[in-house]
Amino acid sequence: MYTEGCPWGFLVPAWLYLVLEPNTACLQLYPWKDCAMEIFLLLLSAYLIRIFSSEGLWLKRPVHLILFSLTAFLALNMRHNAVLLIGPLFLVLLVFLKKTRKAC
Repeated sequence: MYTEGCPWGFLVPAWLYLVLEPNTACLQLYPWKDCAMEIFLLLLSAYLIRIFSSEGLWLKRPVHLILFSLTAFLALNMRHNAVLLIGPLFLVLLVFLKKTRKAC
């Protein structure tokens, strides 16, 4: 059986450490635009792992393409310097993934 993702033996202790760490609570008291941008970039990174592991086939479903585009759009709207990551990201997707271009 093929499984994907992080093993539970690592995920649960890491999550508990982040939740119980007092400095985490202090950081979350100030929800700056950078935090929101980083959350969208983290989600975009998860989508990228899916795209590269499926060789671009993940984007064939219209809902996945919409989610990916919406996440990139929201990251760009949080901070203008997100274009420094998202611009090259789309260039890499268009140049190196031929199946991604056919899906769009």
